[in-house]
Amino acid sequence: MALIHAELTATCNSLGCVGPEKYCIDPQCSEAVRDLIKFLRRDGDDHEIRRHLGTANIVETDLLPILIEYSNNLELFDLIIRLLVNLTTPVLLIYNEQPPTEKTQSQYYLQMLLHLQKYKRAFTDINVWNVIVNKLAEVIQAEYHEKGEEKVLSTVRLLILVRNILHVPADNDAECRPDNDANLHDQVLWAMHQSQLIDIIMYITCSVNEERYYLHALEIISLMLRDQKAKELANASVNRTETEKQRDEHELKIVLDKERK
Repeated sequence: MALIHAELTATCNSLGCVGPEKYCIDPQCSEAVRDLIKFLRRDGDDHEIRRHLGTANIVETDLLPILIEYSNNLELFDLIIRLLVNLTTPVLLIYNEQPPTEKTQSQYYLQMLLHLQKYKRAFTDINVWNVIVNKLAEVIQAEYHEKGEEKVLSTVRLLILVRNILHVPADNDAECRPDNDANLHDQVLWAMHQSQLIDIIMYITCSVNEERYYLHALEIISLMLRDQKAKELANASVNRTETEKQRDEHELKIVLDKERK
């Protein structure tokens, strides 16, 4: 086990480091990310590798800074997204939607849940969502014949990443916030709103050309509203006038036009 930890630590160190102005990737960064993906594939029932990476907090200290600073490096970006999707997988799915009752496994479960909540806090950074929005907008604006399988797969991964982050449950004991204060979930939603990601998700649900992403978008919307009461949502669903609909469509068009420039 000590050998595995040493290999993981060495691999994480090969990602790069924080420079005076921005994150500086190591020349072996792409290979290091590939190795981490391979490590996770070989993870055992004790999820030792996943828990070690969670304790190291590479999502916040390495992966997200790389995502922000090197989003134009398409190969590296794709690898980072693949690793993020893996690391942010809901712990409930890892345990086949059956929380463990055995003491040791239950401790592992809670530890990984804490790691996910830490990841979610890192996603309150609007810069992360800006990158994701730009990548999604590129695919949405592309002509149909330009949307190859690779772009479709990349888009699906991005939507799954959004789903994973929203799926993380709140840690009410740790947050200790009054009822009228914004919790961690609200902060993530606000960052998504500021980056206009929610507009992109709504566009996907309304576009006949993005039918393949409907289920992903629907799941994201469901998770966005997870803390809302049905009665309050029903009262808030006032019928919009035709003028309001046209205004919203106009604003969405402006957003997409900006992304094209």
